[in-house]
Amino acid sequence: MSTKEKNSSQNSSQCFSQSPESELRAEKRDQTKKAFDIQDFVKKTNDRLQALENENKELRKEIEDLKAKNVSTNNCKAFDDQPSRRNNIIISGLKEINEKTTPGEAKGAVSKFLKEKLNLPEHIPFYCDLIIPRKNTNYASQSNPIVKCKFKEVFDSNKIRSKRNEVKGTSIWINDDLTPYQIKVVKKLVEKKKEVMKTPNNTARIYANRYLIVKTDKGKEEFFESDGCVVIPVDSIPGWKPRPA
Repeated sequence: MSTKEKNSSQNSSQCFSQSPESELRAEKRDQTKKAFDIQDFVKKTNDRLQALENENKELRKEIEDLKAKNVSTNNCKAFDDQPSRRNNIIISGLKEINEKTTPGEAKGAVSKFLKEKLNLPEHIPFYCDLIIPRKNTNYASQSNPIVKCKFKEVFDSNKIRSKRNEVKGTSIWINDDLTPYQIKVVKKLVEKKKEVMKTPNNTARIYANRYLIVKTDKGKEEFFESDGCVVIPVDSIPGWKPRPA
């Protein structure tokens, strides 16, 4: 074998012996590059997902704000359009009143109730309408007629409202004169109130027949408003001042 052939054979043998190591190093470099590429891809994907999540939160907040504004607008119209109803009080459950009672007799029974049960001795001018309950009525009494007392001034009807606790736990009910829409709103708020009251130490009250005020076990106040279909959280209630603890 010539010298040239020997050298060629040695070089081929050397290249052959080095080839697997070179391939291994190249493969490791490729794997490392791929790993960095995957990490970069994952990071960019996570960043995009976080951006989408933040955008989704903002959109949900905007939707909730629009819902709250829509409910508030509808309620302002539904409640503010009935100012004269604030002068009225609905009384049900008086035993002296039945289907044969005349409006005059009903007024006498209510006057007696105001004086003896609610301790309102002064004469408060009002007149009465009788409402005969029908099946599935929204009012409390199912057996006796309901008396709608119409006062000249809201100041006088508020005197009756302030005495509601005097008949708590009895068969007598004192309610506001609500429209069908307002009754739906109150009904939905009552459902929400029952729900939040399941949490120990929570307290809740319906305010202005339109809002629900919840005080959580941590002392935080939360506000809700309803349109009779849904109950949504609101940031505040116009004119509401927290009561002293």
